[in-house]
Amino acid sequence: MTRRRKDSLEKEADIVDAQLKILRTREAEFLRIVDDMQRLKDTVSAEREELEAKQKELHSERQPINWLPAELLIHIFLTFTEADIDSPDPTEVYHRAPVIISHVSSRWRSISLETSRMWSRISIQSPVWDVRPIGAFLMRSGMAPLDIVFISPITTLVQEEFRRAHGLLAHVSHDIGRIRSIAFQSRYTDAMQRLVSVLTLPDNKFSSLRSINLSVVSFGNSMSSQSLIPAQFQGFGSSLNLTHLRLEKLPPFNIPKHFLPNLATLEICFPPKKLTAETSTSYMLRMSHLVQFLNCTPKLEDLVLSNTVPYMDVALDLEDAVQIADGLKQVQRVELVHLRTLEWTYPFAPDMHHFLSFLAVPALEKIDVGIDELPVLRSNVLLLRGYPDTAASQLFASHRVIELCALRDLSLQCLQEDSIGSVLRKFAFPALEKLELAHVGTRYGDGLPTFPRLESMFRDPRLPQLTHLTICRFEISAELGKAEAMLGYVPALVSLTLDACAGVGKLFDGLQQRIAGAGAVRVCPRLEALALWRCADVDITALVGIVIARNGRSGGGAADRGTVPSDNGGGAANKGAPRAIRPMRKLRRQGQGAGDAGDPSSNILSSIIAIEEASRPARISSIRIEDCALIREEQALSLRALGVADVVWRSD
Repeated sequence: MTRRRKDSLEKEADIVDAQLKILRTREAEFLRIVDDMQRLKDTVSAEREELEAKQKELHSERQPINWLPAELLIHIFLTFTEADIDSPDPTEVYHRAPVIISHVSSRWRSISLETSRMWSRISIQSPVWDVRPIGAFLMRSGMAPLDIVFISPITTLVQEEFRRAHGLLAHVSHDIGRIRSIAFQSRYTDAMQRLVSVLTLPDNKFSSLRSINLSVVSFGNSMSSQSLIPAQFQGFGSSLNLTHLRLEKLPPFNIPKHFLPNLATLEICFPPKKLTAETSTSYMLRMSHLVQFLNCTPKLEDLVLSNTVPYMDVALDLEDAVQIADGLKQVQRVELVHLRTLEWTYPFAPDMHHFLSFLAVPALEKIDVGIDELPVLRSNVLLLRGYPDTAASQLFASHRVIELCALRDLSLQCLQEDSIGSVLRKFAFPALEKLELAHVGTRYGDGLPTFPRLESMFRDPRLPQLTHLTICRFEISAELGKAEAMLGYVPALVSLTLDACAGVGKLFDGLQQRIAGAGAVRVCPRLEALALWRCADVDITALVGIVIARNGRSGGGAADRGTVPSDNGGGAANKGAPRAIRPMRKLRRQGQGAGDAGDPSSNILSSIIAIEEASRPARISSIRIEDCALIREEQALSLRALGVADVVWRSD
């Protein structure tokens, strides 16, 4: 190979250097162009993203829900979350309401994650066990009060239920001070035993606890259930602010005593046993236990006995109760000075009086009770209720009248009409304002019992304060003067409701009647509202007659209320003399002297007021009609022309 000359190499090197310089210059230019293009691309991308966000915001603003401010959305979310009913589908995800809300949109997710109260309900009821949602909800709930819900699925075995209960309580052990409510439904007593042990530990401070709902679905499915039948209260500590307690098939003494001083609502569900024998897996709610328990609830306001009748193993410590209390432990009355309401299902008629004789309830305002019927073999039933065979008749035949001086509202459902009198005649109701009597023994359409006279239901049928009367599923007797017998004792009646009643026409004839010459109505001068539900035999003529008698033909004032036609428009006034109401002995009020009971001036004043009210009766302003076959909608609405301002007609 021939060696090249030096000047040739230098010349070629200069050429290569020049070419490299050109390429480097071009490469730098290209890099500058690329950088400019990237900057331009980034600018375009930023503008695009900004416009997309604005477009998304504009599309979002088209929806009315997004017009609301975040504060109002939070209120809606909380309402939906707190009112959410757990899905019956066991495959649903945990805590359905807040999870769904947080997945609707980015705005809703941001708001929901910042709202700790949405995540404060820890609910465990799915067949699939997973602890991760518990931790997530505890973290997201912040410092909000916690609501703990544990419902054991039907398919869960005893070991699995105990493991779940133990796991749940272990996870919330560091947040016990935040727990506001506990709802625990167990199929086996092992899981309930675990919860009871947590409640009774002195180191656990339930400072925020307000509500407890404990239910054992199948008492006695575990060999350890004996531990749930303590002889006395467990646990010690300072008083808590627990206000609501519900126990179902759980002996009451499992609740620590220091939980009870501020209790306002108590609900007990403990169906009576068919056998009086108790075993290690069987418990009977005794009246002695209930009396001891109620003595620890001085601030109780609402008492609910749901399908519960305690075993009567005690007697009231009274001088005249020595003989009938043979073999029974004697106790003093329980002072429940703040009790306002009593709801009870399903006692026998004598149980009502006997149970209330153990309570001093000066502030009781409302009673709602469903009465069960005594079976044919009454002696066996009484023994199962705890009444001694030799003393039961004397206990049930007690004539000690209980005066419920503060009772305003009374609702009584029964299977037989005779039960009404057997319950009510042992009480006095001087201040009763609302009364509902319902017969539930037959299906709709079957024969209905005759509505009893007020004289046969009450010791004193005069109810001067009664303003609202509801009668359900009774036959109104066609006896002449029945209106006076039913309504003549309730002069202050404002509202009358008849539900699925028959024979209403005769009663309405009495409401149309006027006193000849005086122009005054005979009964219920203050009546303003009528409600008819499922009354198949009442027609529009009866209603028109009542309205004309009290509103006048044109719906005007007293000048329009002169003469009432003698036929369908109110002719019942001339069909015969009404049944006279027998005067009854006037009851002496507490603190009233003997000389004041028959004060002539007060009697004259009362008579003058009654005459004035009867001569200028109140106007019928409201009529409700539902499923009354003989009344059409246009007929009902025509009552507005007679001055009835509020008319509602419905039909299925």
